[in-house]
Order: sequence, then C-alpha cells, then structure tokens
Amino acid sequence: MDSYLPAMRDSYQSGPNTIAFPGGQITVAVPGERHARDLRTTPGPLAAMNCNYGNFCATMDGNATQWDFYYCQYYDVASGSPTLAGPGAWINNQTQSRRVRMYGSGGSTNPIYTTPNAFYQDPSANWDPVYGLRTCVAAA
Repeated sequence: MDSYLPAMRDSYQSGPNTIAFPGGQITVAVPGERHARDLRTTPGPLAAMNCNYGNFCATMDGNATQWDFYYCQYYDVASGSPTLAGPGAWINNQTQSRRVRMYGSGGSTNPIYTTPNAFYQDPSANWDPVYGLRTCVAAA
C-alpha cells in the first residue's frame, strides 16, 4: 500500500487494503491470497478476479493488484495514476454495449485496441503497450 500512495496524485487510503483515486479504486491482495479483494466488503478469499457491474477492471502482478475504473473518462495508465504495466487481465463489466478503448504511446490520438461490448474479459492481457484507457465507448 505504501508504495502506491506517494506516486498517485489526488489519492488516499480508503480502507485497509484499498486506495481511492479520481474515478476509481485500487485493491491490493492481502498476504497469502492470490486475488485482490476489498476487506471491508468481501469476507473471504476470492477464487477469481471480481469486477462489479458498471466497472472496467484491470489487474497486474498475477491478479494481486486490481484497478476498478468507475467513471466515463480517459485514464492515463502509463505515467499518471494509476500505472499499469506487464502481464495482467481485464474485465469489461460496464453497462451493456459499452466498450473500452486502449491507447498507445501517443495517448488519446493513438488507439491500439477496443474491447468487445460488455460483458467480456481477457485473462492474459499485456499492459506494456497501453498508455491510456477511455471507458464508456459506445458500441459501433
């Protein structure tokens, strides 16, 4: 937890293992557990990644760190807060027919991938080429 807070603008510790940031929350797995879970609301260990309806969720560190993106906006995930890198996974559980557009090093001018409509997931994503996310993209 302490390694995330100094690097994240406008964030604060919102629970024993959660950090709130503008538009979302990071949840860090507790020692001995494989998947991140909010200790305030989930009583026992999770068998898999969990993503609430209406959110886009991303993990890294073997699902030990999970980002939940709540708002319809652009998120800088390479140099802003939060920062995603390396192998991970994602779940698009936004409202029906909404997608997420991922952007490369040119930011919002360089789209590299758009997710299928919700509900959809990728259990083996690579965050290295992704520099930004835009949630709530309308279906084509």
